[in-house]
Amino acid sequence: MQCESVGNVIVLRWDASVTSLEAIERSIYHLADRVTGTIASVNETWVTTLYMVDPNADQELVIEDFRREINNQSLKVRIEERTSGIRNLIFALAFSKTDLAEQVSEE
Repeated sequence: MQCESVGNVIVLRWDASVTSLEAIERSIYHLADRVTGTIASVNETWVTTLYMVDPNADQELVIEDFRREINNQSLKVRIEERTSGIRNLIFALAFSKTDLAEQVSEE
């Protein structure tokens, strides 16, 4: 991860083979009270531009929180990918024991 900042704008670069787009999007959303952001794909790198909501806020703290959130969201994305089959099986089993499918087909 590379970082540079100018004024109230922070630019972070993430290796696209390591960090998923979804993790970056979720992280921006999670910090939406402090930053807004854009993401661009450039040469197998996610270029994330963060705009500080409060120009007087501590940028170093925001960068550290964003890094921490990227790690958190990356782990969540990986867990979701690895457990999606089991999750879908549980939902299928749970809904198969109801008469919802029969009610929908009757309408």
